[in-house]
Amino acid sequence: MKVYIGPYIDCIGPYQLSDLLRYVGFSESRCDKVGCFLDRKGLGKFCEWVYGKRKRKIHVKLHPYDTWNMDITLAHLIVPLLKQMQEQKQGSPMIDDDDLAKLNITEQNIHERYDAFLREIIWAFEVYLTDWEEDYYTDNNVDRSFISSELEDKKELTHKIRSRFEMFGKYYMMLWS
Repeated sequence: MKVYIGPYIDCIGPYQLSDLLRYVGFSESRCDKVGCFLDRKGLGKFCEWVYGKRKRKIHVKLHPYDTWNMDITLAHLIVPLLKQMQEQKQGSPMIDDDDLAKLNITEQNIHERYDAFLREIIWAFEVYLTDWEEDYYTDNNVDRSFISSELEDKKELTHKIRSRFEMFGKYYMMLWS
C-alpha cells in the first residue's frame, strides 16, 4: 500500500489578496476597503471558481495483500494517526457521559476526558496489533496500564477491545484536530 495525501488547499479571496498590501505599508482599514472593492468587482466569485477547480492531492495504491487482513492494515494506520492527533489536537469534542462511564473515565475537564477517551481507543488498537489472542499475557511490550488485575479471561479482553472499537465507530466523525 502506498498512500499520499497532500495538504488542504488554501482558499484565497479578495480580502486575503488585499491583506498582502500591508507589507507595502497600507493600513488595515485601507486593506479592508481594497478588499471590498475587489469583491464588488467580481474577484470573489472568480476566486471561488478557481478554488472549486483545485483539488487536494490524494493518491492511494493498494496491493491484493492489503485486503487479506484489512483489520490489521487499518489498525496500523489508525494508531499513529490517533497518537498524532492526541499530541496536536486543538480542541475536544463532547463525549456522552454514558459512554465515558462505560470506559471508567471519571475526569471532569473536557480536554482530560477526551485524552482519556483517546488513550482507551489507542490501547485497544495497540493490543489488537499484537498477537493478543496468544501472547497478550507474556508480551512485555504491551501497555497493560488500562487493564484491571482481575481481567484475565480472554472473553473479557475481547469484549473490552470490541467495546473500544464500537466507541471509535460511534465517534468517528468527531476525529478532528
